[in-house]
Amino acid sequence: MDEKDLAELIAKLKAAVVPIGEAPANVNATSALPDDLRESVAAANLKTIGEAAAYYTAMHMGNLTAHAKRVDTIAETAMARSIDLINNLGPAEARATSKVLTGNDSADQILQLITALQGALNAQGSTTKAA
Repeated sequence: MDEKDLAELIAKLKAAVVPIGEAPANVNATSALPDDLRESVAAANLKTIGEAAAYYTAMHMGNLTAHAKRVDTIAETAMARSIDLINNLGPAEARATSKVLTGNDSADQILQLITALQGALNAQGSTTKAA
C-alpha cells in the first residue's frame, strides 16, 4: 500500500466518522435510527394494526360459537329432563292421574273394597247360620 492508497483510506474513514451532535446521511436528524429501519418498523406496525380487526373479529366469532354450543347443550339437557318427567310418573303423579281419569280417589276405592268384603262376609255368615 503506497501513500496515495493510504491517503484515500484515511479520507474515506474521515468521511464515515460523524462528529458528535451530527446525524449520519441516512439517519433522520430527530431519530437515532436509520430511515430504512424506521420505515420497515412503521410498515410492520401498520400491518399489525390492519390485521387486528380481523383477528379480534375471528376471536369474537369463536366465542359466539362456543356460547351457542353451551346454550344448545343446556337446552337439550332441559328438554331431556322435561321429557323424562312427562314419561316417568312417580307414585303421587300416578295416583293423581288415576283419580282424574277414573273419578275415584284411592281412599274411595279402598273403602269400596272393604264394604264389598264385609258384605260378602256377612252374606256368608248368614248362610252358615241358616244351614
